[in-house]
Amino acid sequence: RDLVRLSDTRETHDACQMGREERFFACNSALEVDLFGQINLEWQAGRPVSGVGGAPDFAAAGLASPGGRSITMLPANGKGRDDRPDRRTA
Repeated sequence: RDLVRLSDTRETHDACQMGREERFFACNSALEVDLFGQINLEWQAGRPVSGVGGAPDFAAAGLASPGGRSITMLPANGKGRDDRPDRRTA
């Protein structure tokens, strides 16, 4: 099997095509998630900071993939050992 293969975006970003791959894990970042499960990918402090891009397609592919998953990563704030803020992804 090839270690690296370059492909057209019609293949690499097509939810149906990606969803046929076994164990496809879609890891998308988000700024926040509300109590209804709605995900904010774009706005922070009233201004746009990014675009949706292919996040919905990748999430759908992760859910459709046999053995795959859709994972939403959120920023987390905490304190490190020296009491300085330590920003990580949860």
